[in-house]
Amino acid sequence: MQSPALTGVMMNIIDRLLADPRRIVAIRNKLNLGKSVRFMDWRTGQMRTGKIVAIKHARPGRGQ
Repeated sequence: MQSPALTGVMMNIIDRLLADPRRIVAIRNKLNLGKSVRFMDWRTGQMRTGKIVAIKHARPGRGQ
């Protein structure tokens, strides 16, 4: 089991990666409406499939 401090450090790293503007632009350039994607459903912890139906301009991980 990981220590709370290590978990906090890992969460910080993940948050910074998700908020990296270069990463966001690179991903957005590959997405378009109707594209099939796989994503993590955080409620169930399972990988799921879906289609892009809208693209919002909100930053990820900020509850928007």
